[in-house]
Amino acid sequence: MLRARELLLDVTPLRGDCGKICGRACCEVSDPDAGMILFPGEETLFTGYKLVKMTGVSDGEWPLWRCDGTCERRDRPLACRVAPLTPTIRNGAVSVEMDRRCAFCCPLVEFGVSALSEDFVESVRAAAFILAEDPACRAFVENQTKHLDMVCDILLSSIISPERPAPDERPPFEPD
Repeated sequence: MLRARELLLDVTPLRGDCGKICGRACCEVSDPDAGMILFPGEETLFTGYKLVKMTGVSDGEWPLWRCDGTCERRDRPLACRVAPLTPTIRNGAVSVEMDRRCAFCCPLVEFGVSALSEDFVESVRAAAFILAEDPACRAFVENQTKHLDMVCDILLSSIISPERPAPDERPPFEPD
């Protein structure tokens, strides 16, 4: 986990400070139940900070870290360092994708992975493979992937009702 953190120390989603685009929205979350989830082993790095617990999909509780929006990059948890991406593991395959949970605060999400710095994406991808080597981190990423999929299924079901066909089921648009 420490190798993954180190790998992500000096790379950012954009070549400049992406916080200037959105007013540091990811650091200024007003929801009292929100925070950045800590990867296994990170909790010991954040003594002295306020940690809260979030109920997980299938493995109990996860620690969440909250800051006041003014932390140094070297002090940030992995979840902050990889955002708006997230490592995923589906059917044993390690990957990196846009974290759709960030869509509520990060304007970069709508532009997709291709809008991000290649160095950043490759560093997050390399960190994902490092994390997958550790059994606790691998299990954590697998569980986070399930959580991400569940959240996205819920969001999609609220957008697409039974009365309204899914986009791929609609007849093609034909202009007059």
